[in-house]
Amino acid sequence: MRKGAIILALVLILVGTMFATEIKINTVSAKPMLTGPGGRVFLRCEAVGDGILSYKWNPEEGKIIRDYKNGTAVWRAPEAPGAYSIRVEVVSNAGTVEGEVVVKVMRPEDLPNHPPEIQLLYPDNGKQLSVEDDKNGILLLWYSSDEDGDYLFYDVYLSDSLPFDSPWMVDHDRLDIKAKNLKGNTKYYWKVVAKDGRGGQAESDVFTFKTANHSPRVILEDVTIDEEHPLKLNLLDFASDEDGDPLSFELLPGSVGEIE
Repeated sequence: MRKGAIILALVLILVGTMFATEIKINTVSAKPMLTGPGGRVFLRCEAVGDGILSYKWNPEEGKIIRDYKNGTAVWRAPEAPGAYSIRVEVVSNAGTVEGEVVVKVMRPEDLPNHPPEIQLLYPDNGKQLSVEDDKNGILLLWYSSDEDGDYLFYDVYLSDSLPFDSPWMVDHDRLDIKAKNLKGNTKYYWKVVAKDGRGGQAESDVFTFKTANHSPRVILEDVTIDEEHPLKLNLLDFASDEDGDPLSFELLPGSVGEIE
């Protein structure tokens, strides 16, 4: 039985090898194709082939500053003007192929830089968040664009007081982020600065939101008491508040005893 299984496995391997799809690069693209010194360019390679494809970017000059491992990356252009080749190597179980894209770096005077635009979208300015809103972190969302097509990075500022001391997140590369572990029942200020890598940047307005006020919790088991055996408790030992708010206590109607 074991011998038969080994033979079957060998046959499957041979068949898989015979019918393996040849690895092929469809396109290698860059956006923008023209940039200035230090500009950020988004690279994309679209390839097909059997199994998991791996990508390795090899720029002639400049630097790959983000490699997303899925055929996309961000290249930072060198300071010197010129046409630069960026090669990509794609590997699968069918072999290895290479592709190339060329990006031209222009002198600043030949390619004026326009600053990006940015607008905060959510939470709305002054919004009071519900417990459901911040159940899994508070979503911060914004929109940004760049006339030159530069790939933008974002510095996110978030604080419960002004002025902002330093960015809460630096060089973020998406238009949203979740803020977790914020203090409850607290007013927060936030803004985002969009940067194009060529010295152009734009700063959003400052928005505010207030985190949810969570109800306090009391964990106290039922206890049977009588007049001969009174019970004294420090209620603060059994109560807590997620937001750190000070607690006070009062008896419900129909209750006996007193709170000191």
